[in-house]
Order: sequence, then C-alpha cells, then structure tokens
Amino acid sequence: MKFSDIIGNDRVKSLLKKSIIENNYAKAYLFFGPPGSGKTRMAYTFAQGILCSDFTEHGDNCGVCPACKLMGDANYPDFYSVAPTKKTKTARDTTILIEQIRTLQRNLSLKSYYKSYKIAVIEEAHKMNINSANSFLKTLEEPPGDTIIILITDKKNLLLPTIVSRCISIPFTKPSRAEMKVWLLENFTKDESEADKYIAYSDANPRYLDYFSIGDYIAFTESIFSQLLTLLQNRDTILRKAIEFFDIQDVFKQIKLKKAMESVDKARVLLDIFSIFLLERLKKHDIPCADAAIEKTLKAIDDIEGYKVLIDRNVDFDIISANALNRIGEICMN
Repeated sequence: MKFSDIIGNDRVKSLLKKSIIENNYAKAYLFFGPPGSGKTRMAYTFAQGILCSDFTEHGDNCGVCPACKLMGDANYPDFYSVAPTKKTKTARDTTILIEQIRTLQRNLSLKSYYKSYKIAVIEEAHKMNINSANSFLKTLEEPPGDTIIILITDKKNLLLPTIVSRCISIPFTKPSRAEMKVWLLENFTKDESEADKYIAYSDANPRYLDYFSIGDYIAFTESIFSQLLTLLQNRDTILRKAIEFFDIQDVFKQIKLKKAMESVDKARVLLDIFSIFLLERLKKHDIPCADAAIEKTLKAIDDIEGYKVLIDRNVDFDIISANALNRIGEICMN
C-alpha cells in the first residue's frame, strides 16, 4: 500500500509522511472518523511506511524493499493486528477479548525480530470490553521499547476517556466527490462519465476499488438496479422473489470479479447497493420529494444499514434481503 493510493485526507497524509521522514513518532495514535473515510487503509499504509527502508528516497512506501514485501504478504514479524472476534461460535456480537490483548502484550514485550519498531493496529478499538480495555490501558501507560500502537474507530465516544487521552487523536473525513473524481481520473479511468457513475453507485466510498475494477462495479450495480426495477413492477411478489432474485452466490457470478472479491463480505456490499438504489431514486425524483417521503426514504436507508448487524448475528441472508427489499418496496411503490 502507498499513500498515493489513498483518496482524500491529504492533511493527515502529510502529517504522517512528515513523521516517517523525521523518524518522529508518538507511542499511540487514534484514527477516528466515519465509515468509508480510509482510516484502516491509512493505518496499514502508515505502518508499512514506518518499516519501509527506502521511504525517504521515494517520499512514499517503495513497495519493493523486504519490509514492504513482507507487509504486503501480511508476514512482517514485528507487526501485529487485532480485530474483534466472537467470544463463542454461537455468540451474536463481536468483541475484542482480554485474551487478544494479553497475546498482543506478550508479543510487544518480545525482542524485535528485525531490530525495528514493533507496530500494532487495533481495528474497531471501541469493541474492547471493559476487561480488555483496562488491560490495554496498562500497555498505553507503559508501552514497551520501540512500540507504536494505532487504534482505529468510528465510535470514539465508546472508548474509555483514559485511553483516548493517551493517544494522539487524528480525525478522518470521507473523501469529497470532487476529490474522488480527480483521483479516479488520475489512477483508474480517463472516462469522466465512468468516474461519475462509479461515484454515484458507490456513494463516493473508495473501499469498493479494492474489490472491483470500475467497470465491474458499475456493471454489477446496474445489474442489481435492473433486477430491483423488475421486482418493483409487482410489489406483491417482493418477499417471494427476494430469494429467487438475490441468491447471493448467483448474483456475484453475474460478472467476472477480481480474486480479491473472494474474501469480501458480499452481503454487506449488496446491502450498500440497496441503499444507493434508494438514494438514486430520490435524486431522480422517482420517489416524491415531499418532506415526508424523503424522511421515510432516509429511515429506510438507516434500516437497511442496521441489517448489517443481523449479518454479524448469523441471520440467514435470504431473510435479511427479503426485509431490505420489502422496505424498498414500501418506499418506491407508495
């Protein structure tokens, strides 16, 4: 990963690159901001930049030195990541367990394999339970040796104030549509209409570029839109047709996808597209622009976003998609 591959948050990029060039780091950082603002990508890129042996010469991660290659393969021995997990196989919610924090503490206490910085990234840090948070606080109070810790969250308010106060807090914002268009035209396509479509169909969220080429994503989204419009021609069939139309495996076989798509949460992508469909209909005035209709549409989008929680709770996706499609029908057919 390179800083030049990240869209927006230029002030943050400049700040972090300056730290790398000057070899001047805080012990702990807190990257916070809304989903889709690039926090996680920036954290991993920053970590790679710290370890890159040729950063100063290139002004960015070189991508070819041993450290960059190991980071790219997720094999760097002095880099650790922590993400929420389920406490048991039947648990509904994910959390960061105290056992994960204790493992991280043991790893950070070991001698550095490459005599480099030891770096830890903690994703969704707000999901530490009270025991893991209190245990982690001890690490922040007395970080071992050359250790750099990066916490990532979109819910800063849920973190212990004592954890927040011991970190350098760096706010992130979602890239603007203008920033995204400039970046797309420089890096992905010379076709302005294609860039505009991608921005509209992704709600200006850069994360889908990791999974799709622009053309693939546009084709996929337009296929879903077409199926939704067909489905909406007869509202009575929405619940019955949801399973037939949106068998998740069939949908994702409609187009050729990059290998990276194999690990993506396809259900979440599809729910995002459902929400974008409603936004597009609203923009095109297919949904009445009365205040009440707009409010109902935005509420439906919030509901669809909330269905992502059901994915974490292992609710059958046929049921989730049926509920989401029913909400779409309620909005578009009234």
